[in-house]
Amino acid sequence: MRSQVLAVLAVLPLSLAATGCGPTQAQYRSISSGLIGCAPDDIQISNDKAEMTSGVSWEAECNGHRYYCSAAGQIVACKEPPAAAAKKEAAPAASETAASPAPWAWEGIAFR
Repeated sequence: MRSQVLAVLAVLPLSLAATGCGPTQAQYRSISSGLIGCAPDDIQISNDKAEMTSGVSWEAECNGHRYYCSAAGQIVACKEPPAAAAKKEAAPAASETAASPAPWAWEGIAFR
């Protein structure tokens, strides 16, 4: 499967140079699919940018997860933001305080 993705990616820069325009939404979804594990029809693409010097980049979203993707030459990667960033976005959990021992728990303990 990975070799198929790489084969498609090898053709991508050549097709971009030949046509003078960036990949289509369908191409972004197809490439992202194998990298993020979602069916192409379940992926929404946004913020796609194609530049001759730095390659292409886009955001792929599927099942509530956002992935940042980029392609340069034959190398393509899609990554979720780090877990630390996701934790910052989540609401802070209410802190729990430990209950103090019951007064009867101290009976029978000798202090010297």
